[in-house]
Formats: sequence, structure tokens, C-alpha cells
Amino acid sequence: MLVPGTRGASLAMRVRQTVERLIVGGTWRPGERVPSSRSLAEDLGVSRTTVQSAYQALVDEGYLLPSDRRGMYVSTLLPYPAVAERQAGTGYSGTPDWEHAVDWERVLHRPRTGPWPELRRERTWHRFDYPFVTGQHDSSFFPREAWLRALKRALGPEHRHASLDDVLDDDARLVDILCTRVLPGRGLSVSPDNVLVTLGSQQGLHLLAASTIRWGDSVAVENPGYIDARHVFHRAGATIVDVPVDEHGLVPQSEYSGARLLFVTPSHQHPTNVTLSVDRRLQLIQQAQEQDFLIVEDDYDSELRYRGQPHPAMAALDPSGRTVYLGTMSKVLAPGLRIGYVVGPKALLDELRTHRRYAHRQPPGHLQRAVALLYESGDFARAQRRYKNDLARRWDTAAKAAERMFSQQQVLPPGGTGLWIRTDPTRSANELVDRARDRGILVDPGSMYFSDSRGDAPFIRVGFGAIPHQRITPGMELLASIATDQARPN
Repeated sequence: MLVPGTRGASLAMRVRQTVERLIVGGTWRPGERVPSSRSLAEDLGVSRTTVQSAYQALVDEGYLLPSDRRGMYVSTLLPYPAVAERQAGTGYSGTPDWEHAVDWERVLHRPRTGPWPELRRERTWHRFDYPFVTGQHDSSFFPREAWLRALKRALGPEHRHASLDDVLDDDARLVDILCTRVLPGRGLSVSPDNVLVTLGSQQGLHLLAASTIRWGDSVAVENPGYIDARHVFHRAGATIVDVPVDEHGLVPQSEYSGARLLFVTPSHQHPTNVTLSVDRRLQLIQQAQEQDFLIVEDDYDSELRYRGQPHPAMAALDPSGRTVYLGTMSKVLAPGLRIGYVVGPKALLDELRTHRRYAHRQPPGHLQRAVALLYESGDFARAQRRYKNDLARRWDTAAKAAERMFSQQQVLPPGGTGLWIRTDPTRSANELVDRARDRGILVDPGSMYFSDSRGDAPFIRVGFGAIPHQRITPGMELLASIATDQARPN
């Protein structure tokens, strides 16, 4: 009779949920007296104190009403029993026939789907022995106590309205931090009108596509490149134009098939991790003016450079204002926080803000204010510096292992959270990925990042941002041994 417990649920919580289900389902009806705490405790095999605690919680929630000397009664003000009573005798269970009642293929408007795979994260990545995953975070570096303090402060009297009110504007405090403390570090000097807060840089990309792409427009993207960018632009109606990448980043072309936009990841090219040279940045900016297209700069992992100084953002080098900048504040903290921003001209951001409004109004105010307070306290910078220093150690370990264990010549730029490793071109990299998974190793196949994702490119992507440092070398050794075994004749 006692409902199964979810992970971390106390016994009192399970008793509360059991009683709640009896009430909602109509077994215990409005106005009826419920069993005494002693009686229910005996039926459920728990202590009387546990039942009393559960009953009190249900009184606080309005499910039960106490009556002096007569025990507890089911509230007559709850809608659930009345609904259950009206359903009785109709033969309807309350579970809609989602699968067969409607011809969803006829009803749904499905945007175009491209020939590329969807980027899916392994939900149980942390259970693998060697999770060389990308896009995940080592949660031990998350500033938990500082974050809890910031969340609590954000609900205090000074910040309550910013956190809890329904507004359309971004948190002014967070925008000020971006304008005065974050963006100057990338060479950008902008006003609040030039900044829009988003639910991660991915939403910024979607808003840009929705606001600027017309059906049939061309959009130039890196090849290999960020899969989700391909999907976002393609679903908006664009024709994708592939631009090759080499050891210096995107290779400028003489023209881009009349593209309306060019999407680029100059700081750390996704997925190869190489940095776009300054000469090429300036060449692209000049071409954007001459050929009348916009540049969308995703400043991916710009803060994670372990040797040398980072280049300024492309947007900071573009006097014409044709470069729109995408950034994030959640990558270093935790990717699940989803706080990003778009930097660009006011006319563009006003349109993006309108699109955002009718999708979800604005990012949660409480989250925005908490991030602002975390930054103001210095806790953000401390967490960033601590994680970056550890990532530098991980990169050094992973890069040395890759150069030592894989015979192919590697290009391993000093930054980011992953390595783009060249494998034996005479063997299947996709098969290597599958064999590695069977041995407890998670890596990405390089082929998924190319326009012809159905091929078998001789690359794998090895992330080091989430795997414990002490597992990097043994994991790379095992991966290399699997590759060696694969190369041996049967």
C-alpha cells in the first residue's frame, strides 16, 4: 500500500504521497474521517510519529482538516474527488489515447530535418569508467555553497522584485556586469541596449535564425562544425553552405553562395578546437562588408585557453557592426544553468527580444540575479580560476597521452575541453568508438561533425572536462590499445 520511494525520499514523504493518492483517486472521499495515526501506522508498517508528520504536512497543504477530539477529515474543498466521482461510470480511465486518437502526421507542422545526426548526450555518462564526454562538467568544481548563498540573497528584500516579478526586460544588474566586467575582457565596449540575456548561447542562435533567416536563404557554416547550428539554421529554412576548416580554423572562400549569415567559432573551433588566426578574422570581416552578410560569432570556450593570450573577439575587430556575438556564463559553472547572451545592434536585439517574449518572456529572474550576485561577490571568478587551472592540467595530461599513444600526427591546440584526435585512416573510427564503449569508454565519432555525417571520418573527439583527472591516462591507454587491436589482422 505504501508508494515506492524515489531516491532521497524520506519515509514520512512516502506516507504523505500514499495518503495524497488515496484522496486524489477518490478512495478517501471529501468529509470522511481518515484512519487514526495509530491505525494507519499499523497498516503501513511504520511508526506513529511518521504518520503524524505526514498528516501534518497534508494539513498544511489543505488536503486534511483537523477536528478537535474527532481526528482528521478529508477537506471538502479539493477538486480531485469530485472529478474522480464524475468520471466513475463513464468507462474513461483518465488516460488519454495519445497514440491513436489523432493523426499527428497530418496535424503537426514539422520543420525540415537535415541529414545530420542529432547531438544526444549520454544520460548515464557518469557511470562509465572513462567518460571522455564533451559538453559536460566536473560537478566537484561547482561552487555549491557560494551558489546557495547567491540564491538565498536573490530572494532577500533588496532583490525580491528582480527575482520574482514577471517582466520582459533582462536583469539590469546582470547586464551591467556583462557590459562593464565580462565583455571588456573580450575587447568589447557596449551599452545595455546591445545585450540580450538568453537561456544559453543555443537559444541566442535560435532567436537569430528566427529573426533573420527567410526560406531559401543560404547560411555558411564550418565543416566539420557544430551540429546543432546546422539544425537550427536548416529548420529555419536555410540552405547550408559548407566551409572547410584546417589547422588555422575556417578557411575563407572567395564567396559563400550568397549566404545571408556565416556562423563561426573562432576562439576554439567546434569540434577541432583550433583558433582562427587574426588575419583570417579580418579577411572574413572585410568579406562580410563586401558581400553583404552577417557574421555570427559563437565565442565557444574563449575563457579556456591554457597557453598564450586569447585573441580579441571578432565583434571587437569589426567596425561595421556586422558581427553578432554569442556568449555564455554557464559553461564554466555548470552547463545546465543555461545563462547566455547575445551582443549586437539594438535594432536586431529588439527583434530578438520580441521573439523571446512570445516563447517564454525572459530567462528566470531569480537565476539572473543569483548569477549577478555570484559575480559581484568574486565567487564566480574564484570558481572559474579553480576549474580553469584544473582543466589546464587535464589538457596537458590528455594531450601528452594522445601524442604518445596514437601514431598519427596530432594537432592539439592548448585550450577548450576536448581533443580532436586523428585515427588510423585505414580503420573505421566509428567501429573504434563502438568497441571503446563496450570497454567502458565514451568518446564521440568525428564523422558526426561533418556535413556527410554518414561517412567514417578518421577522427574521434575526446573530452576531458568531466572525467576525473586520474582516469585520463589509463583511459587513453585503454583506448589506444583498442585501436591497436582493431588494426591487427583477424
